[in-house]
Amino acid sequence: MSTELAADRDTALRAVLVETSAEEGRRAPRRRRRWILGVGAFALAGALTGAAITTTAIASADQANRVFRLGAAAEQQVKTHGILLGAPVVADASGTARLVLRSAPPGATRLAVSLECFDDGQAVASVAGVSETVDCSVDTPAVTELSAPVGPQQTVTVAAAAGGRILAWASWMRERPVPAASAQQNADLSDGRVTHAEYLAAYSRYAGCMAEAGYPIAPVTGAPPFVFYAVPGAAVDAGADGTCYAREFAQVDRAWQSTLSDIDVACLAEHGVDGARLSIEQQLAELRRLGLLQACLPSQE
Repeated sequence: MSTELAADRDTALRAVLVETSAEEGRRAPRRRRRWILGVGAFALAGALTGAAITTTAIASADQANRVFRLGAAAEQQVKTHGILLGAPVVADASGTARLVLRSAPPGATRLAVSLECFDDGQAVASVAGVSETVDCSVDTPAVTELSAPVGPQQTVTVAAAAGGRILAWASWMRERPVPAASAQQNADLSDGRVTHAEYLAAYSRYAGCMAEAGYPIAPVTGAPPFVFYAVPGAAVDAGADGTCYAREFAQVDRAWQSTLSDIDVACLAEHGVDGARLSIEQQLAELRRLGLLQACLPSQE
């Protein structure tokens, strides 16, 4: 299995196993950065690059709502591991949107790009020779992050594959340092395999770290061999979840999740499901729906 597919699987599985909640498994409302809509709030891409955006368009209710959604979606993704910096840039264009960001704020490390296509399809976001292809659609912001040289100015281009209208938003951001794994987590990984007991012990250390930080996590009913749990939304906002997860659980969690590498198409096929036609997320959802997660995984030694 490729590294990219394994990373996708890890992310998809953690989404299945973890809820973000305020209490008792309910999804928490998120604090959103306030995006003030007006000429002074944005380095308007229309004025800088000729993209089709005007003060009137920004002031319209529809445009304002769409721009707010783009900024909120970017913050929602970035805040788990970083922070947005400076004023965002917005462009509304047909085919290719160009966003020029002025001098990077102190501490900036990369760029966050949020976009909406008015025709379902793909778009390519590029800066300084680095490109990312993302799926995008109307009314559903897509967010990606780009590494870029931190300098006096950077131009981000976002091209819609179908050549249709695209609304794009970009901002500098700073990533939080990732804490080193604890000595115990490194010890769990030292023999190249993770047992179920080590997985549960690592989860307990992660839960203890969260409790010490003031954010106890709530267990959610689920089937072994995984732990299902809910993370308080405030812990994600404060960065405590990212810190505790990286220090005590992340690598062990990923190693245990990698046991899924043997279930995919073969296991689903044994139960009458054509897994080859499903995405990773759909495969996991189908296994869960059919009650096959436990049956399709190796023994819980």
